[in-house]
Amino acid sequence: MGAVAERDKVQETVTAGEEIYARKFQSDYESRFPGQFAVIDIASQQAVVGQFPEDAVLLARQCFGSAPQHLIQICSPAAVQLGFFLPHAGVAWAI
Repeated sequence: MGAVAERDKVQETVTAGEEIYARKFQSDYESRFPGQFAVIDIASQQAVVGQFPEDAVLLARQCFGSAPQHLIQICSPAAVQLGFFLPHAGVAWAI
């Protein structure tokens, strides 16, 4: 997979994760978990929450495996968008 295709896959994960978060979790999570971190599993449209990003990522890995997932800090608009795709592991992350 080329760099452009990998970037497009990461952007698809970001877009899907943001849409799922806004539609299903945002209002509830912003009142219950401000400042914590949520990982949205794109395929199942489910989420897990952790106090720190590492907690949320590890919990998501246990719950959802290596499917594409989106990490977001609750109540915090992202100032920077970072992402990576590990083609051999089938993992795409976007922050």
